[in-house]
Amino acid sequence: MPGPLAHALAAANLPAEIAIQFDVAHRNAGRLLKLVNSLLDFARIEAGRAEGSFAPIDLAALTRDLASSFRSAMERAGLAYQVDCTTLDEPVHVDHVMWEKLVLNLVSNAFKFTFDGAVRVTLTRCGDHAVFNVAESGVGVPAHEGSGIGLALVQEIVHLHGGTIEVTGEPDVGSTFRVCVPFGTAHVPPEQLRGSIAVPSALSDARAYVDEALRWLPGEDESPAAPDWADGATDAASKGDSRFAHTYGSRILLADDNADMRAYLRDLLAPHYVVELVHDGEDAFARATQERPDLILADVMMPRLDGFELIARLRDNPGLRDVPVILISARAGEESRIEGLAAGADDYIVKPFYARELLTRVGSLLELTHLRREGEARFRAYVLATNDVVYRMSPDWREMRQLQGRNFIPDEAGPNKTWLDKYIRPADQPPVVAAIERAIRTRTPFELEHPVIRVDGTQGWTFSRAIPLLDEHENIVEWFGAASDITERRQSQEALQRQKRALEDADRQKNEFLAMLAHELRNPLAPLRSATDLLQRLLAEPSKTRQTVDIIERQVTQLTRLVDDLLDISRITQSKIELRRAPQRIDRLIANSIESVDLLLHERRHAISVHSDPDHLTIMGDPQRLVQCFGNVLANAAKYTPPSGKISVSTRQENGHAVVEISDNGIGISAAMLPKVFDLFAQGERMLDRSQGGLGIGLAVVKRLVEMHGGSVAVRSDGPDKGASFEIRLPLIDFDATATSTERQVHVATRRILVVDDNLDAADALSALLQEDGHEVAAVYSSRDALVLLQRFHPDVVLLDIGLAEMDGYELARRIRADGASKHARLIAITGYGREEDKAQAFSAGFDAHLLKPVEFARLRALIAE
Repeated sequence: MPGPLAHALAAANLPAEIAIQFDVAHRNAGRLLKLVNSLLDFARIEAGRAEGSFAPIDLAALTRDLASSFRSAMERAGLAYQVDCTTLDEPVHVDHVMWEKLVLNLVSNAFKFTFDGAVRVTLTRCGDHAVFNVAESGVGVPAHEGSGIGLALVQEIVHLHGGTIEVTGEPDVGSTFRVCVPFGTAHVPPEQLRGSIAVPSALSDARAYVDEALRWLPGEDESPAAPDWADGATDAASKGDSRFAHTYGSRILLADDNADMRAYLRDLLAPHYVVELVHDGEDAFARATQERPDLILADVMMPRLDGFELIARLRDNPGLRDVPVILISARAGEESRIEGLAAGADDYIVKPFYARELLTRVGSLLELTHLRREGEARFRAYVLATNDVVYRMSPDWREMRQLQGRNFIPDEAGPNKTWLDKYIRPADQPPVVAAIERAIRTRTPFELEHPVIRVDGTQGWTFSRAIPLLDEHENIVEWFGAASDITERRQSQEALQRQKRALEDADRQKNEFLAMLAHELRNPLAPLRSATDLLQRLLAEPSKTRQTVDIIERQVTQLTRLVDDLLDISRITQSKIELRRAPQRIDRLIANSIESVDLLLHERRHAISVHSDPDHLTIMGDPQRLVQCFGNVLANAAKYTPPSGKISVSTRQENGHAVVEISDNGIGISAAMLPKVFDLFAQGERMLDRSQGGLGIGLAVVKRLVEMHGGSVAVRSDGPDKGASFEIRLPLIDFDATATSTERQVHVATRRILVVDDNLDAADALSALLQEDGHEVAAVYSSRDALVLLQRFHPDVVLLDIGLAEMDGYELARRIRADGASKHARLIAITGYGREEDKAQAFSAGFDAHLLKPVEFARLRALIAE
């Protein structure tokens, strides 16, 4: 190559632009030839095939001549240069070609890696050795771009001469290379000895070394240049690529210590970009700090600060860490490329490369950077427009890349690998980590409500949601998320939970109190019910006394139901009342209802009229509940009608329904109150006689019970002092009254029955009633007496009160079940405790049935007969 290129350069009328390109090609061809020759020499020496031609030579004169050829270059570089080669008192047997390469390599190496200070070359005698020193005040032990062939070759040459080489120094202070070769011929193979010879001039070889060294000087790239392998460079640079047109004008910082490469890259990029040239990584970092570039294009092997070290500094600088960097290196291979990318480079280009490849990679990276910054700008705009915390995470969530805390939690500029401890306390981390792992595994959005550490160090709450961003291969490249401050909502929820728990505690205490109250109220009702049942049996013939007993029986029943309603209003409002349905005639229900409020009607001297449908209207319902409904409406009319008022009750059938209308001429209901009449605890204005007021549950109970029967209730009033009218509708049924009687007779076989109750009146009255029914009955008033009696009285049925002293009914039932003689007896709980949990506990203890006081004797007879 050098021959044809030199011939082309000598041609007349060669265009200047072409001449420049030929000159660059010729110069780099010479450099390539030198490197190839060095490589061949090194290979021959390594293989043991190198043969020297050792002749006695004036080593001081030869060395002085070679070293002096660098003087002009040293002066241009601004370096002090001293050559002190003392004439030796005897010649030294050396191979003059090899010695030239040794001197030129060491001096040119010192020149390239010394930027200020001095270079000193000396040759002296030390004992039986000639000592050659090259000392410089540069970067220290130098590193040369490429494979380091020059210094390796020097070491092999020294060994062939039977000498030694050593280097001393420290970074940024300088280094000294010391070569010692022996006098005499003892180290030279006899066949390689020569006689005295005339040493030819080495200026031509020295000029090649000097010319190459000058190309490493800053400022040697003012003229356009291009390597010979960069075919198509001018064409590619001038045309450009329209895909990257909007990146043109970007500022590129180019760092390379080779002047030819700097010039070539500058000319390649300058048509489209603003290019600034620097000599090495140190200058590149300084200029980037002064003015941030859009992209840095850097060689890997540079003095003072190489490409890898430059990237490390950039990534550690908050203002420069995101500047894209492309590394250029002569080190080829996938391993080198991976090393470069791992160091933090955005791209890695191997020399030699083509112009189009470089321009495409530069344009692509600038385009990607532009798109990324647009995305970051939109991200910042979103952050500014929202009150939410916004964050970005790495694909595996190990690193937080950015977070805007919105004064809720601390900001994070990123990257941060300890973010979990920064924002979440250790005790709160497991559910967060589990949710993250689930999101990564399923590649689905992360969603979680969790506590966080706020800016002031206190605990807050957030609802966080992040979505995965995928590349073209469906791999997660990043997570983008937002988190809302829900601390106030959470605190409100917790306050509501505390209030709920307080209400639940209060409700539990109320239920416990009502359960106890129910037990205490039902205990006196129980003997009343048993006594009335007994009197009804004893007074079989109609009489005034029998009528009185009937009234007592009905009122006990009504009072029992009222107590049940009052103590279990929650069951009524939730329609959990158990209805005992049977065919019922409306006229009889109305009569019983009027009878239940007869005393109140007489007290207030009201006149009541009843107008019944001529047909016997029959419905399916619970008689006691329906009497309760009609009785509540009648009592309401009696209370809110002034004394000596008029109340009317009428029945009719309409559209398959029995209609019961109860009207009065009382104080009426205002229009504002009408929609609220059936609400729980609703009350209108009372009369001056405040004793006529109530708790406001009566009409609410009426509405719910009627609806449970499949009916409806309505009210109308023309206003205050205009009276009111309530209309209850219930579905009719077809029923033949002769087909059954109102009370089905149950035949009961004689049983041995044990009654256990610590209420003497209740126990005795129930025992008398059972004895009247033909049973053999024994009564005791404590658990211990029951256990004693069971040894000789083996009952078929045991009626147990639950609230017994010393040992409650549950424990007594368990004892009976454990007793061999009585374990098959039928156990029936008769108690004032009527909650569902009370029933469950009774059955768990071994009871067969559970009855509430006061007991309906017909129900008890049926259980005994089973």
